Amino acid sequence: ATLARLQDAGTLAPGMPAALADDGLRLLALAAIPAASAALMHQRIAAQLRARGALAEEIAEHLLQAPGQELAANVRSLREAARAHRRTGEIDRAGACLQRALREPPEARELPGLMTELAETHLGGGRHERALHCASRALELAEDPAARVRAAAVRFRAQLGCGAIERALAEIQAEIEIADRVEQSLALQLERELVRAGQTNAQILAVALERRERRRIDH
Repeated sequence: ATLARLQDAGTLAPGMPAALADDGLRLLALAAIPAASAALMHQRIAAQLRARGALAEEIAEHLLQAPGQELAANVRSLREAARAHRRTGEIDRAGACLQRALREPPEARELPGLMTELAETHLGGGRHERALHCASRALELAEDPAARVRAAAVRFRAQLGCGAIERALAEIQAEIEIADRVEQSLALQLERELVRAGQTNAQILAVALERRERRRIDH
């Protein structure tokens, strides 16, 4: 009945409840219908916004309230929205988008990157233990060497944030050796992580300099 009244008033186009002229009225209409129906309507609105070329953040606002559909396009929109929210410092909103992307769910090949992005988001919010969990899971799943290196770098930062310096050093050096067997540039990315962390920690800096000297001698 609420939707019919809105259609009669011209707020909603007949047969297209998502086609509202005003975002506030759209949300008001959705709030007035049963939760299950509203969730499906959010799903439709997200699809229509995407078709119109709307910003990922606008699409994600509705996907956050819609059930998963196993659609790659939804996962892309949610990840793009999360990056936009991180750029503006909206860490919790970014995390919500990535968590929702996991519930879509994504294709298996996307999971390592998605888990790494979620780990980075947790790091941005100072949630080091959660970041460590997500980065470790990304490492378990990663088959692509570049994806593995990115996850290893984030895990290293999370371990440092948790105060596990010895473990962090041991594990990143193991990852450097693995990466070196695949492509030297990947190993160098992790060595740069050591150097950056060494700027505020003498123990890490000593390890970084030792590895740099060893590489100079070997090459």
